[in-house]
Amino acid sequence: MKKGIFIGVLVLLLGSCTKASEEKRYTAKEVKQALDSAKATKVSAMKKEAEKDLAIRSAIELKPLMDSLERQQKKK
Repeated sequence: MKKGIFIGVLVLLLGSCTKASEEKRYTAKEVKQALDSAKATKVSAMKKEAEKDLAIRSAIELKPLMDSLERQQKKK
């Protein structure tokens, strides 16, 4: 009984692995279009993140630098 169930499950699993339809083939133009679209989205997101990081770092790093320059000016 167990052997029959095992064979039945095995046949079903192997049958489900066959190709039911043809795979879609993309042309070079379609591939380039999809990649350019994905790249543009990613680059845009990276630029926004970089601008945000720059604003945060500028606020943190610029103040001590300006204070140091002001102290040097006052010493002269």
